[in-house]
Amino acid sequence: MHIELNLLESAALVVAVLYLGVLLKQGIKPLSGLCVPSPLIGGIAFSVLALALDKGAGITLGHDMDLYEITFTAFLTAISFELDIRALWRHARFVLLTLAAILVLMLTENTVSLGLGALLGVEPLEALMSGTAKMFWEEEPIRFCMDAVGIPGVEGAMDDATGYFTLCFIACTLICAPLGHRIISKAGLRPLPPSKDDTWESRPADIARLPIATFQLLVAMGIGSALSDLLSSLGAWVPGFLCAMPVAMAMNHLNTHGTKTRICHPELDYIGTLGLSLFIGACAMSIDLGTILDLTPAMVLLGLVQVACMAALTMGLMHWALGRSYESAIMGTGTLGIMCSDISCGLASMMMLNRIHGGSVNAYLMLAICSCFAVASNYLVLRLFLYLI
Repeated sequence: MHIELNLLESAALVVAVLYLGVLLKQGIKPLSGLCVPSPLIGGIAFSVLALALDKGAGITLGHDMDLYEITFTAFLTAISFELDIRALWRHARFVLLTLAAILVLMLTENTVSLGLGALLGVEPLEALMSGTAKMFWEEEPIRFCMDAVGIPGVEGAMDDATGYFTLCFIACTLICAPLGHRIISKAGLRPLPPSKDDTWESRPADIARLPIATFQLLVAMGIGSALSDLLSSLGAWVPGFLCAMPVAMAMNHLNTHGTKTRICHPELDYIGTLGLSLFIGACAMSIDLGTILDLTPAMVLLGLVQVACMAALTMGLMHWALGRSYESAIMGTGTLGIMCSDISCGLASMMMLNRIHGGSVNAYLMLAICSCFAVASNYLVLRLFLYLI
């Protein structure tokens, strides 16, 4: 029996999953000392229950996918209010270096996948699915890449990619934040102080101003959605959050340099943190643990070794290329989540490190841009390696 949840039901379930994660982390001593955010713990615990329901009673749950887009856009738009437009120019070199490093890592990841697959006796196509192919959540992008080079069997390839994704998601959950925490603590790194372009108010959030902050957030998201639809009608697909982010920065710039409208920064940060927690919980509870059972022992070993190799390469390359700073360690942690699973794992790890060591808003914004770049360029990278095999 399949139960399909609508948007409100999905949101209520995610909130329950968040509370489950908090209770598990507070009640289980090993989890309380683990550098893993509670939304991930609750989401994975729910996935275990969902697998038991599926195998034991034949009951499956479906979630409304709009919840992912709404919560993700709300989070990125909210934190975009903390930066002025001029900050984009100030961090242009950092962004370009990050994009170049990600492209190198994508090529390396697929090369490592094929090399490890040859050593472990895994078929080339099955091994390649442990690389950048698992960045794609849906079948259509993989089908598009395989059809472009004339390779059949997209259904089996998608099953392999989903199994690798689930396995690597759990592995990254356990190593991303602890690895970043170790690097930051060992090197004694600290976040940069706010610059004159960062207009954050240092005061507690005021509940009475939450409606105003919500209105400001909805205005930016609405304008961003309209711009995204306009660009789509002109043949250019741009995600809604990438349009809403500069709108929020522009509103903050106008607030600082010309208008009397006061942007509610602490309240927007509160809403953004809530949106991030909901997004991470929704992503974690949607993973299908049953797909790991379809992987052979050699494929499981390949996935785990792949994560270990990419952890060393990603943290080493990103931390070195971006200046061995606090921001580079944070970005390395988030990028590792993207390379081995998806952006939700990267954001969750960054959220945990920010809570422990201090905030880095720039890293959140750049990770979103880098995630879009990685997914877009993956069409070309995956097609290249499919052609080579």
